[in-house]
Amino acid sequence: MSERILREPEVGRVTGLGRTTRYEMERRGEFPRRRQIGLGAVGWLESELLEWMRTRKTLSHKAEPNQWPRHEHSSTPRDADQSGPCAGREANSASRKAGMSEAT
Repeated sequence: MSERILREPEVGRVTGLGRTTRYEMERRGEFPRRRQIGLGAVGWLESELLEWMRTRKTLSHKAEPNQWPRHEHSSTPRDADQSGPCAGREANSASRKAGMSEAT
């Protein structure tokens, strides 16, 4: 029985990683290497991807919770009426409309 080769769309679905992320990880030796399967066509060996996913799952269970990166913005939710790129739009829109009705 021959080895199954997975193409780009399926590898993305299976791993949950985007193409650029996978290619960067591959360059650093953190993801299985692509195989040339034809002129302008590449694929990954299913067995290598399954082994990589098994290894990743094992590594993620060994990590301590405080080792995960923290994002400053994720600790407190943003108040839509006080900050953010849309703050004040409603007020500006209302004042423009009021100005237009006075002009007519």
